[in-house]
Formats: sequence, structure tokens, C-alpha cells
Amino acid sequence: AWLCSHDTVRDTIPFPRTVNEHTHNKAHVQQTIQTKSRVDTIDITEDVNDALTVDHGACHITTQHTTCGLTVNEAHDPRLADDIHDALNDIAPRDKDYAHDRVDGNADAHIKASLIGHDVTLPVRNNDLVLGRWQRILLFEFDGSRQRTITIRAHQENRIGTQRQRNIAGLVIFTVLLIAWSS
Repeated sequence: AWLCSHDTVRDTIPFPRTVNEHTHNKAHVQQTIQTKSRVDTIDITEDVNDALTVDHGACHITTQHTTCGLTVNEAHDPRLADDIHDALNDIAPRDKDYAHDRVDGNADAHIKASLIGHDVTLPVRNNDLVLGRWQRILLFEFDGSRQRTITIRAHQENRIGTQRQRNIAGLVIFTVLLIAWSS
């Protein structure tokens, strides 16, 4: 159970913590990432790419935490991550007097994670993430150092047979429509 801002107790819905669940057209993998400091940025692109088990489709990556976030951005120049952290610090400075800080002193981390977001969805082609030249999947830590869990869920694109089967199906549909039109 958890407390909302009105101090009412609410029930939580249990979430199955299945690791490496594979089904016919999707895979669900959880990975643990260790952050090194209170504020950290980790490129998780290769971890996600290595976990892919689908040829074509989509990959959804999410974190189960409220004080870290996921985004797609450049990782070639580490100063960009510093700039992003600086901009977020301007919006939500750590030393501000937040009401939540009376509970555990990390309200700024919650705000920053909310601004970055907790999930990313990307296309998959030929068992690889489809990313631009400079794009990487980044985990932004705002309340570390901690172990963080990410869930990677890949969905296989449903393909209808081979190209030959699709051509035959199209020809059959065309023939049926031609017969119906000429009647």
C-alpha cells in the first residue's frame, strides 16, 4: 500500500517481475545497472541491443524507478550530458525547500526524472535498434549511486508470409474483385 498526498492508503497492483520471459512474438528482459554517483549518465544502448530477440518490430525500454530517467540523445560528447544535468538543475535545484524533502530529501531527483521521462520506444530492423548516427539510449541518474533495473520488451512485427505468398494473396483478391465487378 502507498500514501497519496491526502494521506489515504491505496492498494497497489502487484507487477510480475518475470525475467527473460520469451513468447512467440515478444521478449521481456530485465537488466540491472549500477550507477556510480548521485548524478550520473550511462549509455545503455549496447545492453539493450544485445538483449534483442526480434528481427523486425519495436523495442520498449522502461525503468521501474522514480528518480532516474531514460532518453535518446547524443553520447559522443560527454559535455552534453553535463549540459543537460545543468539545465535540469536550473529547473529543479537540489537545495530548494521542497515539501517532499521532509520525507527523504530527493524531490529534485523526482522532478528531473519526470522531465526526462521513464521510457523509450525504438524501431528494430534486422535485430538492431534503428537509431540515428549520434543517437544513444541514456539512463540519467538523479539520486544515486544505486542499482537500477530496466525492462526491455521487444515486439516482433507480424509479417504476413513470404513476398511470394503476399503476391499470390494480392492476385487472389484482385481476381475476386474483378469477378464481382463484372457480374
